[in-house]
Amino acid sequence: MATRKTEEELAAEAAAAEAEAKERAEREAAEAEAEAQAEREAEEAREKAIKEREQAAARAEQERVSGIYAAAPAGYEAARDEAIKSGSSVASFKALIEAAKRDVAKMRAEAIDEDTDANAAVKPSTGKDAPTGDDAAVKAILGSFKLATGEK
Repeated sequence: MATRKTEEELAAEAAAAEAEAKERAEREAAEAEAEAQAEREAEEAREKAIKEREQAAARAEQERVSGIYAAAPAGYEAARDEAIKSGSSVASFKALIEAAKRDVAKMRAEAIDEDTDANAAVKPSTGKDAPTGDDAAVKAILGSFKLATGEK
């Protein structure tokens, strides 16, 4: 025997089905909202991490440039600017400066040695050498003029 459902039973089943569909739709909407919120939070976290990395890189670059400025002695401005432009580290710049200073000191020492060698060949005047040629003639003329005028 087939039982026929009454209108009330059919209406109740329809209401239950509608309530279930509404509940399912609300659940799906809540899940979609939760996923969207999670995606927004993940994106914000990525953006924050990128910003923090950029700030850390900027601080590191500022420290590098400040270190190079502090390590650069007077007269090495061109080397300082090249080190900054090329991205050299402070340690490598300091090593470059030390090598340049050693080279300058070596060149100065070599120049002093050359001057010493050149000066060693020159004998100091004893004042005993008498002038000759034109110098002797000029001295004789000046000497006689001074005698005649009484100048000393």
